Amino acid sequence: MPFHPLSGRFVRGRFDDGVIASDGGGLLLREAEQRTMIIAQLAACFMDDRKPDRIEHRVRELVRQRV
Repeated sequence: MPFHPLSGRFVRGRFDDGVIASDGGGLLLREAEQRTMIIAQLAACFMDDRKPDRIEHRVRELVRQRV
């Protein structure tokens, strides 16, 4: 499965190698999010009643962190 370039390098995922390190799952999640925009859609479901001038992290960033 090809992924978007990461720091200018070609990234390709293979899922036929048996037991491997689990930190590669982040790349799969990033790719799925870029294709589906599911986090943006989920974040749009929340009402943000915070004061705009006091916001440090937008709802989309908070949702992305939780996922």
